[in-house]
Amino acid sequence: MVQHMIREHDVDPRQVFICGLAAGGAMTLVMLSNYPEVFAAGAVIAGLPYGGAKNAQEALRGMFQALPKSPRDLGDLVRGASPTTTVWPKLSVWHGSADRTVNPSNAGEIIKQWLDIHGLPKAPMSRQIVDGHPREVWWNAEGKTVVESYTIAKMAHGTPLSQLEGGIAGPYMIEAGISSSHHIARFFGLTDALLKPPSRTNNWLVSLLVVRKTMRRPRILTIQAWRNVRARIANMFGVGFGKSRSSKTN
Repeated sequence: MVQHMIREHDVDPRQVFICGLAAGGAMTLVMLSNYPEVFAAGAVIAGLPYGGAKNAQEALRGMFQALPKSPRDLGDLVRGASPTTTVWPKLSVWHGSADRTVNPSNAGEIIKQWLDIHGLPKAPMSRQIVDGHPREVWWNAEGKTVVESYTIAKMAHGTPLSQLEGGIAGPYMIEAGISSSHHIARFFGLTDALLKPPSRTNNWLVSLLVVRKTMRRPRILTIQAWRNVRARIANMFGVGFGKSRSSKTN
């Protein structure tokens, strides 16, 4: 499917990315672990570490409390999926500190897992506050950021957004004063396209990003379309998404 999209839309194969929320976040790590040569980077919002569950029962247990494992054991789960891989995708990890659906301890396990496969130390190389929320960063020997982590203070289960950036709050889409979409796009390097002259391979991308900056209405329609796609995916996989508990508390 990815190769089809690359051919049909003339996409640069070096700029293929994936992200997801909750079960979609877990699936993001499945894709990154099994097809690391396909994706340049990924983003996980309130997900589970790769290989953390072998069945639905284990997945539910992990949602309530991640089973602590050593960085090596977590990394081996990923390496076992792609044993010949030496270059791994970058990863952005997001989680609400008040998430009662997927325990925030899972974010810690995901970070440990991807620090291990990138051969990076546990201690972050940089800490900062971004839009009121803590961000931790790790970079490789070349100075490129390869793992980052955002902890969204007091946020329940969902995707953090900012209404000032055109976000629309709703079930699992939570006003938090920070636009995860914007920061993830920047982590992927997509916002750099605004500073470069359009080319045949990224013309559609530049246009999309310019629209995001200059036209509020198309941005809103794009967000609504994404929510519709997410609902379809949930139905395909039989995920019972009802109204979020967080919509009452946020």
